[in-house]
This record gives sequence, C-alpha cells and structure tokens, in this order.
Amino acid sequence: MTGVREKQTAAYGDRVCQFVRHATKKEKAAIHKELTDHIADHTQALMDAGHPPEAAQALALEAMGEPDEVGKALDREYPLRWLVLSRLAPVAVLLLVLALLHYGWYLPFLVKDYLAARNDPIQTTHTVVFNSDTGQSRQVPNLTPLDLRYQLPNQNILSIYAVGLEPTGENYTAYLYTVQYSQHLARLNTSREVALTFPSQETGSLESSLNWGLACYSWYTIPLSPGEALTARYDHYGTRIDAEIPLPWEEVLP
Repeated sequence: MTGVREKQTAAYGDRVCQFVRHATKKEKAAIHKELTDHIADHTQALMDAGHPPEAAQALALEAMGEPDEVGKALDREYPLRWLVLSRLAPVAVLLLVLALLHYGWYLPFLVKDYLAARNDPIQTTHTVVFNSDTGQSRQVPNLTPLDLRYQLPNQNILSIYAVGLEPTGENYTAYLYTVQYSQHLARLNTSREVALTFPSQETGSLESSLNWGLACYSWYTIPLSPGEALTARYDHYGTRIDAEIPLPWEEVLP
C-alpha cells in the first residue's frame, strides 16, 4: 500500500505542476518535491496521531487543497515574485501560497492567534463567557492565569492557560480555558481538538471550540461543590494526561 500512496502523492504534484506554465523543468521538479515532501510529512504526523495510513494520506491531500487551484495560484507567481523568492526561500514561499489559498485574507489574524497561543493566550479575546439568550459576553470573575502545557503525540501542544471560579447558588462554577496549537507553524493545520473530561465531576461540558486552523481555543464549564478539587483529563489514541487544576478557592469562599 505504500507504493499506492506514493503514486497518489506524485500524481498530486504532477497535476499541480501542469498549471505552472512558465517554470523551467528544474523549477517544476523543485515544486513537485516540496509538495510531495509536505504531503508525506503531514501524512506521517497523522499516522503518528493514530490515523490509518490510507485515511492519513486522504486527510493530508485534502488539507493541501484542490491541485488545479494550487497550480493556478503558483502559476500567478511566475515569473515575477515566485522566480525571485524561490531562490531565497522556496519552502517558505510555497507554504505562504498554500496558506493564502487555504485561509485567504484572514491569515494574519490566524497567525496572531497562533503566536498568542504559544506565548500568552490569556491576552486574547477568548477568555469570556457568552450568553446566547442576551447576546452579551462578560469577563469571567477571579480569572487566574495557568501555564500547564503538554506535548501530544500528533506534535501539537495542549495548553491549559486560565481558570475562573464564581458562585452559582449554593455551589460554584469553574471556567477552564485551553488552546491546542501546532508545534510547527509550517504544518499549517492543527488536528481537531479532543475535548477534555473531568473524571471527578458528574458533569462538565465543552461550551465553545474555535478552531482557527493554526490554534484551537476552547472553554469549559464545570459545576463544583465548595472546596472541591478539579482534574482535567486528556485521553486520546492511547495518550492519557491528568492535569490537576489549581482553583482560586481562597478568593471566592466566604
């Protein structure tokens, strides 16, 4: 089956290169190699995350986009910008073209959220609670920054970066904020985030998940009794992580 996957990958590169009309044979060979290498790397990452080989390649090819459209996008870069930049940074230019094709005009916003996920996610606009009945959002009270980061088997990073706590009647509600992002920006796609569970609580739900492609921000609500501990669990493809969440009980308990 490896030979079949290699033929499919090569066919994708061949199709793209058919549309790059003004490139030399050497330049087309370079484009073909960059495409096939990128597909192979993405496929391997998905296989490492637990996807079957055929499904992994299908997902990798889908993420690259339609070969006709990729080829037309590359063709528009010849012979001016592409011809100059390809001699300076062929991989970076190719990935930029693919990213612009896939994400469009809002790519800078995706990169901004990705960089925030890596460096200081609590500074983003994601640490709010939205009320669907009133259409209003509000900042969570007693929001405490966290810095809990875990390496996942698909080369992504899971960051648990903030927790809030407020009284709700006789009990309390915890608000937990996470982001999952690709360790390598060049991969361009982060796998769909796996929802956390809370084994010590009967309920605890994912309220929102915003997947920007480079970073997936999520927040959860968990009902708690006064002084109760909280453990968040990641359990996927044989990787299990139990994260003990420090709660700001001293700020809310009477």
